[in-house]
Amino acid sequence: MKSVRLLLVLGIGVASLAFLIFTYDPGRPRPKAAPAGMSTAADSDLPGELTVGKPIVFGNLTIFPVSSNSPRMDDRFITLDEGLKTGTVEVLEKSSGRPTSGDPFGADPFAAPANLPPRSRAANPPAADDPFAAPSQPAASPPDSNAPAEPTESLQQASAQIPVADDDPFAPAGNDVNQLLVVNRSEKPLYLMPGEVIIGGDQDRTIGQELVIAADGKPTAIDVFCVEHGRWGGRDEAAYAQIVAQSWSGEANSAASLVISSAGSVEETTAAANSGKFVGSVGSLNKHGRMAVQKGDGQQAVWDEVAKQNAKAGVETDSGTFANNYSDADALERLEPYLKHFHQPIEETQNIVGVIVAVNGKVESLDVFESTPLFRKLWPKLLKSYSLDAAHAETPGSENNVATREAAIAFFRDIAAAQTTASETEGSLAISQGESDRVLLFSAHQPRTMEEVGGSASMSGGLGGFGGAMGGGGFFGGAVHSSGFSK
Repeated sequence: MKSVRLLLVLGIGVASLAFLIFTYDPGRPRPKAAPAGMSTAADSDLPGELTVGKPIVFGNLTIFPVSSNSPRMDDRFITLDEGLKTGTVEVLEKSSGRPTSGDPFGADPFAAPANLPPRSRAANPPAADDPFAAPSQPAASPPDSNAPAEPTESLQQASAQIPVADDDPFAPAGNDVNQLLVVNRSEKPLYLMPGEVIIGGDQDRTIGQELVIAADGKPTAIDVFCVEHGRWGGRDEAAYAQIVAQSWSGEANSAASLVISSAGSVEETTAAANSGKFVGSVGSLNKHGRMAVQKGDGQQAVWDEVAKQNAKAGVETDSGTFANNYSDADALERLEPYLKHFHQPIEETQNIVGVIVAVNGKVESLDVFESTPLFRKLWPKLLKSYSLDAAHAETPGSENNVATREAAIAFFRDIAAAQTTASETEGSLAISQGESDRVLLFSAHQPRTMEEVGGSASMSGGLGGFGGAMGGGGFFGGAVHSSGFSK
């Protein structure tokens, strides 16, 4: 009897070994362990097949990765940073490089500079029919980095056609505090995120609206807000020398790793900026600055938030620019530990499309994008914003004051449940806003027809309406980006 059992055991062992040998394929990819912070839950925690990962914590900042259970890898947009760095995207003052004079923040902001030609009040150039479509002709090659920073003829013609309001005190100079021109000569549509800070021109600005710019090389007017109250004119070469020096820190996850355009040397960068071009992007506004921009609270509210942040950070600058939060040596020293701790774990999280952020144990904000590539491109810029809030939080954090994963999920559900109270189309994206007594939400998605939303244009779903931008089909119901903030 024992010999029979022994033979049976040996037979099962031989059969198992044979199965392993004949089914082994050395070329077949093996399952990978989930990266740090990635949830292993099989089911979605959230609408739209989204899952909240385990918290990643440093000091008083906690970040939860938000991942999709199915890959979202469509890389269909170019970002502002990519475009400025390669020279395929230009951002310019409305005068397209014509120098301006006078200080709108001085004693007489309404005094018209002399000897400037009159500007046309003709209609704005029509926008492209489909900014998401590929250009009909191959995109032009990036401009020569050694070429002089002169505006193109098409930009000069287009700037002369931008309408000028009768009550615009800056109209005689040709430039406008709250509007710029953008040209996209890349092969992809350009995605612009509210709160992105750009440097150059007559004063630093932040992108004022969620927008997609077609890859057609045509100048497009965009809304912006000033984030540098005390300058209207050029910077000197020494100022741009510092900015350029910071841009070559050598570390992608460094606060000092600014994106500088292909203008060339410090001299060429300064000349390009002082001719009306924007030569770089330094990051994003902090939470309250972003909220002021997205709520449409107006220029004064944005200036107020910039002043508050500068005061918290102890950033002293003659022009009051927000950009010094990412270029001042002392400010950088406070941000670097956060950036170095969070950059790689989030970057490497599988199928990541967004994050939920908590400071001092309180969940503060959420950003979720349509795809992993789009999130990863904007992640360094968003991380600076989150780190800025954490580094200058009024109440010090403690090791025991960490938000839980359950709190992060509850915050997301609050965002998703908030009723959309307003929706309007800004350029190529439909912008939805909503709120509850606890949260604010903003969502940008491609407009869809009545048929596509089941014959109803109701905006009652959360996160962008149309049944919920995170709850629908492909690309989370069409949402390119959804953001939420605690009140």
